[in-house]
Amino acid sequence: MDFNYPISVSLKGRKVVVIGGGNVAQRKVKDLLKTKCNLEVYASEIEPGLARYMDERKVKYSQQEYSEDKIRDAFMVIAATDDRDINELISVYCNENNILVNVVDAREESNFLVNSIIRRGDLTIAVSTNGKAPALAARVMKEIDQIYPVEYAIFIDLLFEMRGLAKEKISDQNKRSDALREVANFDVIEELNKGNIDEVRRRMEECVLSYMD
Repeated sequence: MDFNYPISVSLKGRKVVVIGGGNVAQRKVKDLLKTKCNLEVYASEIEPGLARYMDERKVKYSQQEYSEDKIRDAFMVIAATDDRDINELISVYCNENNILVNVVDAREESNFLVNSIIRRGDLTIAVSTNGKAPALAARVMKEIDQIYPVEYAIFIDLLFEMRGLAKEKISDQNKRSDALREVANFDVIEELNKGNIDEVRRRMEECVLSYMD
């Protein structure tokens, strides 16, 4: 399958089901909890780390094997059992019923892949090799991690502030775009690393206001 349309999707309030209770399922649950989805897990046995989420009541858990009724109204399903036949059954049902499904042991049975990602606040960088070379994706992720330090989270928040300032103060759309492009190209990461946030903000504001009509 050719996974050629990368998107970011909101799962907040949507039903997401993980079938399986092993280490892979645990990693999937950990990431999914950040999305504020309505998460359900079905497995006959679960890893201790996964059980912790159940104890904290962050996840609805049922000690049951897979059946179609568990995923009938799901928005997204992760098939993460150690049973090849069950994972295939989940894939077939989801694909026939237009449900997003990721089969952890069979790329070709999935209709979406979970990309490797790096987050810096609201900056999200995703890397995909279309499922063909996970080791290369890991290498690229390490390289990106060096290029974009944690200060980019602060930088993107400041840029969002400047966007609001530009909308308020600059009526000409072309000038507004030029102003935001200029501040986005500021070399300020080192200053942010030193904690000079107010100074960086001042410089950015000064730049934006210079484009006023």
